Amino acid sequence: MRQGRLATDREYAAKIQRNVYKLVRNKSNKILPISGTNDYFVFHIDGFDRYIVIDEFGTIIETANGWGYKSFTSAEKAALYVDMQAEMRAQRIMRKYRSASSYDIDMEMADCYYGYNHADFY
Repeated sequence: MRQGRLATDREYAAKIQRNVYKLVRNKSNKILPISGTNDYFVFHIDGFDRYIVIDEFGTIIETANGWGYKSFTSAEKAALYVDMQAEMRAQRIMRKYRSASSYDIDMEMADCYYGYNHADFY
């Protein structure tokens, strides 16, 4: 494949994914760790001198819209941004389920104002 977008050539993208899976399984030193996160790593593509972000299982997470990142630093920033987004999404989901139901709030107010217990209503 000639120099250019990595994502446009499906066969080459599948080949890269297979190679990444093999390297992750063998714990290769071509996979570079990122400071600040243990979930994402950077993989260097030798033929293009580009970097892509992968997760701990070897799945390609970020490729800079298919072009790959020119430097390790920019790939590291992208991985930290993806990690921050995932953490924010998890916090949003936890916040959704952490709030008390209206029944619990009503029972708390009845107990506070009138001295009733929730067992009094059964």
